[in-house]
Amino acid sequence: MKQNHYCHFGCKEELTVILAPGACLLAEGYYVLIWHTMIDLRLSRRRLAEEIVNIFRDVCCTKILDALGDEYILPEFDDVFTDDDSRRWFGDYMRCDKLGEKPQYISQLVPRLEILDLAAKIINPKPFRAIGQMC
Repeated sequence: MKQNHYCHFGCKEELTVILAPGACLLAEGYYVLIWHTMIDLRLSRRRLAEEIVNIFRDVCCTKILDALGDEYILPEFDDVFTDDDSRRWFGDYMRCDKLGEKPQYISQLVPRLEILDLAAKIINPKPFRAIGQMC
């Protein structure tokens, strides 16, 4: 039976996701890692926004911690992505450079990057585990 939620351990173990510090989120290499995770989903800007909401709605067996190790309380999506009904920000975020290897647009909006960081780690935790807590 196919699961329709993000559970990597069949609900037998808990996944711990640790939010990267702000400086890490803004570091080019780490930013590109998150960006690649998102564009690899191959979703439109609106579908990507919906998918992120769904990830946090449907995730189970997951403990989310901030960079200091305290429980992280997810903000409301619309509080972080305010005044963005058309989800244009996601379109800008997903746009790539001429070579298709890096984002064309680098966002400095840390609260939004925090949500993307957590979602990326839930979608595909392996590359983030490979680098540990360093960026």
